[in-house]
Amino acid sequence: MTSIYVAGASKEIERAKHVIACCREMGLEVTLDWTEAIERERAKGYATDADCPPDVRRANALDDINGVANADVFLMLVPAKTSPSLGAWVELGFAIALNAATRDLGNPGFPRIIVSSSAVDAHNSIFLELADRSFVGAYAETADKAALEYL
Repeated sequence: MTSIYVAGASKEIERAKHVIACCREMGLEVTLDWTEAIERERAKGYATDADCPPDVRRANALDDINGVANADVFLMLVPAKTSPSLGAWVELGFAIALNAATRDLGNPGFPRIIVSSSAVDAHNSIFLELADRSFVGAYAETADKAALEYL
């Protein structure tokens, strides 16, 4: 079974939850559903990651990194400029590093990197070029649907 990690902005949690649900319906193994951790922390009264105690942030970050490391496919849901996400970009950087390291060993590179974005601009164009496949649509939903169909 193919495994996938879906990265995105916590401010766009509904978008990520929808894509993760679609991946599961397609029979993909989701290595980590980070939206569950976000909802768990919000239920405890933490509005953002920055509000969580350091040990909770560290544990969540390690879970995210392990989710990326254990995935065959990394799907980046590029956040809108109005919903910046430091964590998703860090996860993408880690996926790119893993991909480059395995590609150097003569493999095609894992995880495969797929990027879904509603716009191409200076803040994401370099990542679109580094991805194995990029989908850009006028709306995030359009790009996400194309990425899911590609999987």
